Amino acid sequence: MDALKSPGQTRSARRSLASRTLIESAIEALPEHSRAVFDARRRSADARPSPPTVSTSPRKAAKTRLHRARMLLRDALHQRAGTSKDATAFPFEAPRCDRLVEAVFALDQVIDQRACPTA
Repeated sequence: MDALKSPGQTRSARRSLASRTLIESAIEALPEHSRAVFDARRRSADARPSPPTVSTSPRKAAKTRLHRARMLLRDALHQRAGTSKDATAFPFEAPRCDRLVEAVFALDQVIDQRACPTA
């Protein structure tokens, strides 16, 4: 079946597997109490954490633990990737954005002139 996949698909599958492996290893490195609440939430189809499967703690405590577990996981992934927590996935590129805006406005002006020609 792999023979039918394009090179792009197999590369994408390898990247996906590498990402999954990285995330799973970071989850395994979490402290036990964080990992338990995170795993319960991750495996749950419910949109809310389910405290009875984690412990007998109240719902608010489970939400707090889940939030802390996510923060720990995020920090661990940033550390493994060698990136800053403040880094953005899509940086703002002002000069490129300015050129694009100017091009759109120029095109808009051309369209307006064609739609309403002056005498």
